[in-house]
Amino acid sequence: MIAVITLNYNQNDFTLKCVESILKSKFEDFKLFLVENGSTVENYKQLKDQLPKDSKIELRRLENNRGYVGGINYGLEEANNFNPDYFLIMNNDTILDENAINELKRTCDDYNQKAIVTGKVYHYDEPNKFQDIGYTFYDKNVLKISRIGLNEEDKGQYDRIEERDMLDDVFWLLPSKLYKEIEISLYTLGKNMA
Repeated sequence: MIAVITLNYNQNDFTLKCVESILKSKFEDFKLFLVENGSTVENYKQLKDQLPKDSKIELRRLENNRGYVGGINYGLEEANNFNPDYFLIMNNDTILDENAINELKRTCDDYNQKAIVTGKVYHYDEPNKFQDIGYTFYDKNVLKISRIGLNEEDKGQYDRIEERDMLDDVFWLLPSKLYKEIEISLYTLGKNMA
């Protein structure tokens, strides 16, 4: 099972389009954890009323905005209760291709679930131009990075699986076993520092 996590903060139009694209996925074994991250009460009620009635959607409301990282962490904690095999974390202004989840999972499985996987990201308003293909370090001593493919027209130039030094957080698939290892490591680190 894949737990898809996205946030909404007073952006119902983007969020509803995102949800619609997720529900069209050819991969069927997923739950969508939509975290309502401190939007106004009115915005929340409108979103709740406009969401498709689908058992795959788990709407969670936070009264106060916890920021992006806090909202995603909350979503991970909530989704983890369902024991997913993977987490798909994505921005709410992202339209997911119907084959994306299948391809992300296949690629992750090809690497024995020891990889965080993403795909080509296109501009929302220019769907033939890349917004993000990842980053590479050109000076690791001071973490200077180079963005790959920004604003290039897609002519098939990034159709191979390639390792990147850094990924944007537009969407990525994370195996739950990696999440649990990281969570345990951070817990142990925090315990040792106390």
